[in-house]
Amino acid sequence: MNSNKSKIEDQLLIRFLNEDVLPEEKEKVESWLDADDENRLYLERVKSVWKDSSAIRLFDQIDVDKNWNDVSSKLGFDSAQKSRQVFMLPRVMKIAAAIILIAAFGFLVSQFTQRPAEMMTLTATGSGTSIELPDGTEVWLNQGSQLIYPSRFASSQREVELKGEGYFEVEHDPNHPFLVNVGPTQTKVLGTSFNLREATAANPTELVLVTGKVQFTLGANQVILAPGDRVVVDENGELVKEVNPDLNFMAWKTRTLIYENVKMEQVIEDITKLYKINVTIEDSSFMARPLNAKFENDPIEEVMESIELIFGVEVTKQGDNYIIK
Repeated sequence: MNSNKSKIEDQLLIRFLNEDVLPEEKEKVESWLDADDENRLYLERVKSVWKDSSAIRLFDQIDVDKNWNDVSSKLGFDSAQKSRQVFMLPRVMKIAAAIILIAAFGFLVSQFTQRPAEMMTLTATGSGTSIELPDGTEVWLNQGSQLIYPSRFASSQREVELKGEGYFEVEHDPNHPFLVNVGPTQTKVLGTSFNLREATAANPTELVLVTGKVQFTLGANQVILAPGDRVVVDENGELVKEVNPDLNFMAWKTRTLIYENVKMEQVIEDITKLYKINVTIEDSSFMARPLNAKFENDPIEEVMESIELIFGVEVTKQGDNYIIK
């Protein structure tokens, strides 16, 4: 589990958690923690098991001196014998008890860290859902999307599966790559942010990189993306890399639409997707008209009012359908 586990003893970690260490021992543990993020994860697991260990709590409640006095009285030791023995035997008993508990604790840690991780599934409802993964990575899921992930990551890599669309802010860890599987594709990163969308009937699989660097793979083909790049899987199954032309690729998360001389055909497509509505255009020539505007978390009613004012058209509503004429 822990690549640096051999460099430190569980007994020292136990005493560190109990704040029962010398200054130089504390410094050793802190240096070990700073050396590798995996070490911090291991300490958290140790801490979890330590907190849940009823044996430790029982040990803390043992009054060895009192128990020794009770036992020695029953055995018939006189006061002198008690005074000679009480300083030695309780200490031996305590050390023995500590050794047994540490061994048992080591077993608990071993069982906890070696058992298979439970696979979890998160499905986004409403306008979307966010989650922080065990390594600190944050994921936002678009409505109806799913993320399948382990309750804890393996020691070699961090791997999840996405169904639908999600935005990832991956916790940086050069020693443990983060892998996102979407259908037959795989995205590999060390620490970055990107938007990834699974193929649908209307759109291809798409990845847009916001920060950092990613490797996108489909079969034997792969591309490396820089911030601002987009890669899509075309109808022939080929990878097409380009500078991302869509300012609104993350509108589902930001609830913001920005247009710079964009045709209304694209605007209407974005609006219907974001607000989950239908729009009917009575004059087809309207779709070619350009729009310069920004809608930042505006209700759909205000968006339609802006379109009316900008173009001098009339917008009426019938249920979830808006008619522009």
